[in-house]
Amino acid sequence: MGKYSVIPAQAYDELILGEGVLAYDFDPASGTLDPLDIIAATSSSNIFKATPMYTDMGDKLTNCPKNTLELKRLDGWNATISGKACTASSKWVKAFVGAAEADSDGVATVYPSKIKDESFCDVWLIADYSSVNTGEDAGFIAIRLKNALSEDGKLTFSPNQKGVFDFSFKAHQSITQPGEPPFEVYLRRAESQDGQEVSL
Repeated sequence: MGKYSVIPAQAYDELILGEGVLAYDFDPASGTLDPLDIIAATSSSNIFKATPMYTDMGDKLTNCPKNTLELKRLDGWNATISGKACTASSKWVKAFVGAAEADSDGVATVYPSKIKDESFCDVWLIADYSSVNTGEDAGFIAIRLKNALSEDGKLTFSPNQKGVFDFSFKAHQSITQPGEPPFEVYLRRAESQDGQEVSL
């Protein structure tokens, strides 16, 4: 093998495993996931994407190069979690439809006006991380999409197949906390690996 045809020696302890689980709530301090908070069973990949939105304040200024680091401003984030769900509940119908309310029978009512605060919810994506991924000491990566709202959805029915919800949730910042990004990322190795918890 070539000199640079290598990978980190600790690679096995830094692998993210599986497609993860979607949840309405999660405790990253203890790693506790209440099964009742699981949103739905999913199929295929779950995808988290965070795209920063920048403004070049030096644009069109005389003698100023484009993309000057001193004049770059972060305006916000376009953060999403998307994937495919195969099960449904009344709570999921409400979240999937987006700007709606749902009763206990799963009947969703859409309001074509200002979106109510109740239409937004947190969406978590949690997956196994590291070689220790069972028990209370298990490592994990957890992504919290704050104030999420469904921005795109499709429900597909096929003969002799499961119905599939193609979903995409988008995070939203709040004017009460303008300096905070609309998502959080937690990465924790098992304590038995002498790892460190990292919060972003």
